[in-house]
Amino acid sequence: MLLSMNNSLYPWLLGIMILVFGQSLGAQITVYPGDANDNGIVNNIDVLYVGYSFGTTGPSRVFTDSEFEPQEAPAAWSNIFPDGTSYAHADANGDGLVGTQDLLAVYKNYGEAHPPVIPDDFPEPPEGAARLYMEEDSQPFPLTPGSEFSIPLYLNDPDHPLDVNGLAFSFEYDAEVIKEVRLEWLPGWFNSDSSWYGLQVPFPGSSSQLDIVATRFGNDPVRGGGILGRLHIIIEDDLIELLPAPTDSIKVLIGVKFIRGVGKDFDPIPLEGDEHYFTVYHPDARPNKLKNPKNNIFNVYPNPVRHQLNIEARKNIHSAVISDLLGRILLRETQIASTKFQLPVNDLPPGLYLLRVQTGEGIGTRVVLVE
Repeated sequence: MLLSMNNSLYPWLLGIMILVFGQSLGAQITVYPGDANDNGIVNNIDVLYVGYSFGTTGPSRVFTDSEFEPQEAPAAWSNIFPDGTSYAHADANGDGLVGTQDLLAVYKNYGEAHPPVIPDDFPEPPEGAARLYMEEDSQPFPLTPGSEFSIPLYLNDPDHPLDVNGLAFSFEYDAEVIKEVRLEWLPGWFNSDSSWYGLQVPFPGSSSQLDIVATRFGNDPVRGGGILGRLHIIIEDDLIELLPAPTDSIKVLIGVKFIRGVGKDFDPIPLEGDEHYFTVYHPDARPNKLKNPKNNIFNVYPNPVRHQLNIEARKNIHSAVISDLLGRILLRETQIASTKFQLPVNDLPPGLYLLRVQTGEGIGTRVVLVE
């Protein structure tokens, strides 16, 4: 009787097994490690996907491998991104957990591609959108070959906060003039704890684009706005072909492009980019030959000076910077917030220096002689 029952159940059980197994095969997908959004290329946008799905679990692969080659996953995960992509693509190493190793796989395979490549979409932001922008504060003057300086980078401001879970963008610049560009993330509203990850890497095959991305871990946006970091720039030492004569100068552009911001539940944040121009002068150029219409916004005395400079302005002084004639910053005072300020210079060797002062009226410069 038992044998008869088993025989009668066997076809039914076999059918169930075939049905389940067949569904598993039908749900099987191909993963390229690092291509978390499954668009055919590994780049900074993929970090946003891994960051958002960080900590989730699903079916693991038979072979846990992060090499950039087709990896067969047994099934799509139950979790999907808003665009319909399975979380399985974010599990770069196939261990069934989206974690730190999957972020490292994006870096390892950065720039790798497989057909078909679907270019990332960067819609034009609407008028009045939030801004990702640079703002000049203490740039040395004049900039000459070999100069180093930095520009602060902001995402909106504290009075207009955003709920941000991740941010990807690129800096574009003239590689003939600019030797190096890097972003230093500053502690602040976005990265006030350890639940975030940042990456910067040159765009593959290009010497004039730096890709940046920062993401929170999981669906964990933070609310805020203001400074994110400082963009450090080093100008090429040898620009003889671009600056052949002592009076020559060139205008240089650096831009924030290809911006993708995401907030809570991976909702897109429309963001407007920015462009910043600066001028590089021939090393034999003299600052007193370079006209600055805002030089009258402050007074400085005594000049020549031995010990202490007195700076007075009609509006509050925000910063005062002294640099040598090669643009190297030697003294910097910020957040002064007063119309009068004293700047000690007794530690400087005798010689000519550039004083750059930012006030509520703008930025002005003076040549200062230290005796």
